[in-house]
Amino acid sequence: MFLIVILVVIGLLVCFIYPLILFCEFRKNCILSCQLYPHITLFPILFYWIMLIIMYQFLSLEHNWIDLIKQIIPFFALTYLALQVELKSNEFLMIFELKDNATVEVPIYKIKKIFDEREFIDNYSLYLSDESQLIKDKEQNVLGFLIKKKDIYNILEILLKSRARITEEQTVKYQKWVKFVLSYELWKIDAKSFSYSRLMYGFSFYFLISTMLNTIVLLVNSIFSKSQFIEHFYYTVGIGMVFIFWVPLRLYCNTHIKHILFGSKKVVTGRIEQFIPLALFVFIFFSVWGILSSFTQIKLDTLKIFLLAAMVIICLISSMNSNLVDITFGTKSKPITWVIWIFLGIFLLYLL
Repeated sequence: MFLIVILVVIGLLVCFIYPLILFCEFRKNCILSCQLYPHITLFPILFYWIMLIIMYQFLSLEHNWIDLIKQIIPFFALTYLALQVELKSNEFLMIFELKDNATVEVPIYKIKKIFDEREFIDNYSLYLSDESQLIKDKEQNVLGFLIKKKDIYNILEILLKSRARITEEQTVKYQKWVKFVLSYELWKIDAKSFSYSRLMYGFSFYFLISTMLNTIVLLVNSIFSKSQFIEHFYYTVGIGMVFIFWVPLRLYCNTHIKHILFGSKKVVTGRIEQFIPLALFVFIFFSVWGILSSFTQIKLDTLKIFLLAAMVIICLISSMNSNLVDITFGTKSKPITWVIWIFLGIFLLYLL
């Protein structure tokens, strides 16, 4: 009973309360946030609930609970460190992490990092909504400026929808500006600027990553388990296969979206991404090892194996094709396409 309560609470937080808070806070801009960051806004709704159901089935089996807890506790601590890196990265603050009424005053000297001071003042209307946002002294000298979140929305709309209408030079300037105004260092001086969705995003990220890391641990443990190998192995591989759908969404955000907003040309950016290939390699390696080492014990339906393998392969291919993710989950997608994936999730759960 206690196990059910824990999983239900996590499910409500990640799959229901978090999306609800996101919608209530941003309403008309909620869809934009989902399109820009599907790995942390759409994945919990569409796929994480499947992982929780399979996790419940796994934990319902017979276990040595003391040994199990000893194995997974270190990875909960490791996930906390990953969360701190994720939330405090100076490179990428997601738009929904700021309240819609968030503002910050910036001294004029800080703009020298990206623009010539005089050029920015003369062309302030390209970046700020109103002249009143310029902070001046009695002699009308500009001392600083006020950034409002709606200014960021205006630039995002230009970069996402009207990029073809502006010059390459202006595009680069807009990208430098977006990188400046979305830096964590700029906004951390006023914690009140951060949204409730940022807090829930932290919870979601923590549970997502800890689930995957502990799944790898449980997968390795199931291979060397002398009892209930089939059941343990089956469920841990199932959780990992669902999580693989997270990878292309995360990479889409950190390659395609970053390239549009920041001008990043790296294939993979972000600190967490350095560990994704390693985690995938470990998962696939031990999955194959488990199948080959006990092939005669594993009696799964051939059609189910084929369909699951096909879905995983398609998912991995989409990791290298940002246009495919863009159409299904990204800036070119529609909410109706997201609903379809819920039914796909039900089908995936049936296969598992």
